[in-house]
Amino acid sequence: MAEDLTNAFNLPNPLNHELFKNIKEMNKEGFQCLFSYYNNGIERLITILHQDIYQIESWNVKGCYAHNIVSHKLQDLQVVKKNNKEKKKQRQNQIMIIIIIIITIIINIMKKVQLLKNIEK
Repeated sequence: MAEDLTNAFNLPNPLNHELFKNIKEMNKEGFQCLFSYYNNGIERLITILHQDIYQIESWNVKGCYAHNIVSHKLQDLQVVKKNNKEKKKQRQNQIMIIIIIIITIIINIMKKVQLLKNIEK
């Protein structure tokens, strides 16, 4: 995973890397949540410092489980990638079936045209 991240961020456009494809949060709002998550984390650490270490504030757990970002696991990304491959294979199979049907129709039309030519002779 670390190697994938290193490779991704060394690309001219890291968003084109496989890790970042099909991620719904790759937009302006998603980036704002990510950047605010850092600031919210600092605020939370300061609150914990005042409550638990300095004990100058009463203990309050409000907001301690709040999450502003959606995390993605590598396993989930691999499942999405596998599903995309399966969908692509299904689409290719459907296209092949359509091509076979079209070829069959063309062959039948050609046979009928040949029969009409033979009848006219």
